[in-house]
Amino acid sequence: MRKLILALFIILGCASLANSGGVMSFPGGGVPGGATAACTSCLANGDPADILCEDCENADAEWCTPVATDFDGTNSVSVVNVAAGLACTDKGNKALQFVADGGQGESFGNSYTASSDTYYFHGYLYVSELTIDTSTRLAIMEIWDTGVGYTLSFDIYHDGVSPKFSIFVITYGPETDLVIGGAVSTSTWYEVEIYWTKDTTNGAWFRIDGGTTYTMDDDEKTENVTPEYINIGSTVASSNFAAGDTVTLQWDIIEVDNNTMPGSCP
Repeated sequence: MRKLILALFIILGCASLANSGGVMSFPGGGVPGGATAACTSCLANGDPADILCEDCENADAEWCTPVATDFDGTNSVSVVNVAAGLACTDKGNKALQFVADGGQGESFGNSYTASSDTYYFHGYLYVSELTIDTSTRLAIMEIWDTGVGYTLSFDIYHDGVSPKFSIFVITYGPETDLVIGGAVSTSTWYEVEIYWTKDTTNGAWFRIDGGTTYTMDDDEKTENVTPEYINIGSTVASSNFAAGDTVTLQWDIIEVDNNTMPGSCP
């Protein structure tokens, strides 16, 4: 059973609730710790239309306070030193790390308030350890609606040959659409772009390192809902992540916008 800690709470001071243009977010505050930061608050780069920005450089902590952290057993979420090899000059010193063992359960994630009809997600992903079996689908980012559950998950999926990046999209019906991309390697930083918009044909896609765009089937539409949360890590969307499956990964420089894809870091 997943255990929900850090229940929904009122965030004071540097993390007060704001509503800009219909987009709910938790702005951060303070002075970035260490090197130059990519984010100066939850509102990415001061753009009030952006939903959130997280690079963990707020005095070596998160800018955006999660409304919940959900994990099973010894699975963990923490701020750590950023893994070597990320070429961004504004990467700072810290990243968000997730460590999970399927024997403990599938949950290891943070949930952030981020309500929108459209999401442009951009971030950098590093997988340092990965062991999953055939047909395991390990969610590492989710778009969540309280009415229908997750509407999209960005996953690592083992297709019987090797682990691949994928998205799993909930469509009308309800139906589902699994879109499989390229292979995942460990000890490699990836630039990740993900798009989702409601009630639209071809309304979800993802792209790795600016390469091929992998898009959902053109005969289906995304759910006609306005999700409320972005989950970083896995909270409910994984499948067959069980004993013998393990993962350690980092997310850094996470930016989510409602009207344009954030650009690559310098």
